[in-house]
Amino acid sequence: MHFLTGKTLRLSPSIETRDLPDGTRLMKQIVRAEYLALTPAQQRIFNLFDGHNTVEEVLHNLLIQGQHPGIRAFYDLVLNGITKGFLCEGAEAASALGPKAQPA
Repeated sequence: MHFLTGKTLRLSPSIETRDLPDGTRLMKQIVRAEYLALTPAQQRIFNLFDGHNTVEEVLHNLLIQGQHPGIRAFYDLVLNGITKGFLCEGAEAASALGPKAQPA
């Protein structure tokens, strides 16, 4: 069994973003047609998923830096990101575009 805390995640390459004047970032997962709206604090958390640190390490680093996202809010954000296809494991990110969506 592979636990969430041990997963190394990164943002999917299949994302379009739009920043609103109030700081909200609208994201569209173009392969799955899923949408997500992130606050600036949630954006900062998502940006930490670069494929180099596990979920547990990202949370640990946030806590060391004095940021306290709340455990439930953090894991809800991560699970929502995975479920909707915005966050994926390294190997998945490389193949997320699939053969039809890859640029010519």
